[in-house]
Amino acid sequence: MVLTRPIRACVAMIATSMLVAVPESVLGSGLSTPVVGSGWSTPTQRDPAAVFHNPAALAGVLRPTLQVTASVSFLNLSYTRERRADYAHADSFDFALPLDPSDVDATKRGRDDTMDAVGLLPAGGAFFALPITDRVTLGLGAYAPFGALLDLDDNGPQQWALQSATIVGLFVTPAVGVQVTDWLQVGVGVSAVFGTLEIAKTVDLAGTELIGGALREPPIGQDNDFGASAPTGVRELDITSRPFSIRGGSALGWSFNAGVLITPVDGLDIGLSYTHEAAMTFRGDFYLNMNDPFFTTDLASQGLAYPGLVEGDAWVEFPFPRSARLGVEAELGAGLSVAAQLAWVGYSSVEAFDVTIESEGLAQPALGLGPVAKIALPRRWRDSWEAEARVAWHGEGVAYGVRAGFHTGFSPDATVDVGSPDGDRLRLTPLGRWALDESWSLSAELDVQWVLPRDVRSSDFDLANGRYELLLITAAFAVELAL
Repeated sequence: MVLTRPIRACVAMIATSMLVAVPESVLGSGLSTPVVGSGWSTPTQRDPAAVFHNPAALAGVLRPTLQVTASVSFLNLSYTRERRADYAHADSFDFALPLDPSDVDATKRGRDDTMDAVGLLPAGGAFFALPITDRVTLGLGAYAPFGALLDLDDNGPQQWALQSATIVGLFVTPAVGVQVTDWLQVGVGVSAVFGTLEIAKTVDLAGTELIGGALREPPIGQDNDFGASAPTGVRELDITSRPFSIRGGSALGWSFNAGVLITPVDGLDIGLSYTHEAAMTFRGDFYLNMNDPFFTTDLASQGLAYPGLVEGDAWVEFPFPRSARLGVEAELGAGLSVAAQLAWVGYSSVEAFDVTIESEGLAQPALGLGPVAKIALPRRWRDSWEAEARVAWHGEGVAYGVRAGFHTGFSPDATVDVGSPDGDRLRLTPLGRWALDESWSLSAELDVQWVLPRDVRSSDFDLANGRYELLLITAAFAVELAL
């Protein structure tokens, strides 16, 4: 479903108010955000954030309760590109291999300067639970479980992968939890998913199907190796490196989640939840800078004449992935409890960010080129697993705990880049909760996620080889009001 422009503007404003970044920063990894709900929220926790984690647990919220969350993240991303293949000089007009040895640019070899991105990112959400009877509780949540924010050097070594991106998925979810028996709770929620997207990069026309065929065929007849499998020797040339951006993209999708919460014996809870993927098609405006004589005037007599700036409509398709969570929590006595969670995220559904662009400025009738073209950013992500454990002590009106975990990466070496600087990561989180009075309580946590340094040597077409390092520290707070 595509939104009208006024609604698109509203969605963008709401979504970015939930998840806003300053320049020179990247949020999380891939599309995952650091915290949803409070630090105590799990598939077994009976609080309003169960709308996201496990709607069955809503049935355990016995008073109308509002939970408002806020967080700020410090991020430090480091990328050192390492070119391992042969590249021609950037000003070369030799579009086909083999390269003459004199055309090989020796400076485009080995490690480049390190690119660093540091920033602070605020985020937030809100949840409400309303008991209807002693067995039925309704819930409502507005939260952003998926997002990626990035702003990097326009002329840096990563510019062909990405210069900047804003992708936010805002879920608005009504849900219900039902106490079926003394030991069984079930729940379900339905989500309207509002998305906003903006992206900028240097698109390498040599690595697309936009112009290669037209240049090879009569009347131009210029031999070239352009296309999705173009070798590095013809990539990243000045003439085919064109600024490209999509602005004002928005989408509306749908999802649902469901769960069960089982209490086989007093003091032991087992929660299982599933969230379905949300297929998203973002529509926005695209801008492709073709302002070079090669594309605008030099070949006009042979049918190739682009305007200096091609503008039109763009569609970007990819899903927010599905996930499943299993949580177990046990009370050990003397105020001690332990909890464990195993989560699976189906990132393998994200094969590529598929971009379709349409503009009369793209059409070159004499060469058989129409007004529609496709550009794909391959991802080929794989499913991710998360294992976490928490130990906590609960006293009179207070609770303290520590959570530790390990998450597997989902970006393969072939397609990883600064747009998804992912890898296996360690997580350590001290957290606390304080009851201020009978109605108000405050939770706080300091979440540290460290992506293990990653050296990539098998990036497709040498696009993003090099070393990646990422540290994410998030201070998160949740205020609850029980009416």
